[in-house]
This record gives sequence, structure tokens and C-alpha cells, in this order.
Amino acid sequence: MDEDGFWHLIDQVDDRDRAGAGRITSVLVPRLARLPVPQIADFHTLLVRQCDRLLSWELWEAAEIILRMPVSEDSFYGFRPWIVAQGRQTFDEVLDDPDLLAEHPKIVRLAGLPGMWSNADFPEAEELIGVGELAFDRVLAKLAPRYAARVEWPAAFDRRPRGIPDAAPPPKFGDAQRLGKLYPWLVELFP
Repeated sequence: MDEDGFWHLIDQVDDRDRAGAGRITSVLVPRLARLPVPQIADFHTLLVRQCDRLLSWELWEAAEIILRMPVSEDSFYGFRPWIVAQGRQTFDEVLDDPDLLAEHPKIVRLAGLPGMWSNADFPEAEELIGVGELAFDRVLAKLAPRYAARVEWPAAFDRRPRGIPDAAPPPKFGDAQRLGKLYPWLVELFP
């Protein structure tokens, strides 16, 4: 599977199913399970690669604006697959300019929610990281036990997205003045 094939699978997911990780997972797993094991492993590798491409302090700051609190490594780990789940266009836009999240309908909806958000409201999709493994398990379940026992676990599944950017945080990371200059639309949306 190449990058276009990866994005084709992601972009085929209906918008209603992009809302929560469980829903997108329930759509992607059966689709992936119809593919050969090497393509399932490729999907996982490409997913990890896309999440790693989103690993930046700029996007981390954008996540902190949206979530209205400091973001832990775990929270940021789940935020990045959520962006991937929104599709290639959103991914490319956010990769280029995280402030463009202020135009995403789901982020705009979050800004309008009163009070505390439910768990289902949070923009996170950590479960997406495991869809390849779940699809692989489905493939094995279709095989007779003697054949399934011979199928090796793809080494690609051992890889996970990195947690923290390699570079040091920028000076004045999270500073209100800095955020207002870099992310004017998000700061306006989430005052």
C-alpha cells in the first residue's frame, strides 16, 4: 500500500464516523481485514508516519488552545491520529498551518459547547493506532488454526508514533502573546 492508498481508505470513511475513534475504527477494521497482511502492515506504517509528521510544538500549542489546558504527551498522542482521521485535506492544511483547525467544523462545534466536554467530544483518536492489529487478528480468525499459527506477527505493528518533538520547545512556548500572533483564529475561537 502506498500513501495514496492509505489516504483513500481514510477519506472513504463517512464524516459521521470520523467523530469518535471507536466509530472510525469499526469502519476501518473490516475494510483492512479484506486486504493482504502486508498491506495491513503498510497501512499501520503509513499511519505512524503521518502521526509523526504532525509531531511539532506548533501543533502541540494549537492543541493546548483547543483543549484550554496544558496538553500531556498522552493527550497529544491521541490528538494527532484524530487529525489523520479527518482526512487528507485536513491533514495537509493542519500540517502547513495548525491555526486552520479553527475552520474545521468539529473544532468550531467544540468552541460552542458550554461547560465541560464529554469524553466523546474530545478531539482524540488514539484507538486508530491499533486498527492494523485488529484487522490482522480478524484475518487470523478466518484461518484454520494450523495455518494461523504459521503467520508471523508483522514487525511494523511494534512501531508507535513518537511522543515528543525532537527539537526543544520554542522560547516562550504557550505564552499568550506568542499564541495570539501564531494562532489568531484559534485564540479568537477559544478565548
